[in-house]
Amino acid sequence: AKEANVTLSSRRAAAVKTYLASKGIAETRMRPKGYGRDRLVRNCDDLSCRSQNRRVITNLEGDRDL
Repeated sequence: AKEANVTLSSRRAAAVKTYLASKGIAETRMRPKGYGRDRLVRNCDDLSCRSQNRRVITNLEGDRDL
């Protein structure tokens, strides 16, 4: 399950990179990375709470890894 979450997270990040690139952001400035459940915003069983963990953080070249 952990590997599947990381894979899903990575695919989500890659999709956001593709979208941003289609809007003119240089692909070389973006580094998509999926963390799966390693960096939760909230840890709870409620669906509305868990949905907060389905997010993408955008770091551009020169930004620190958040």
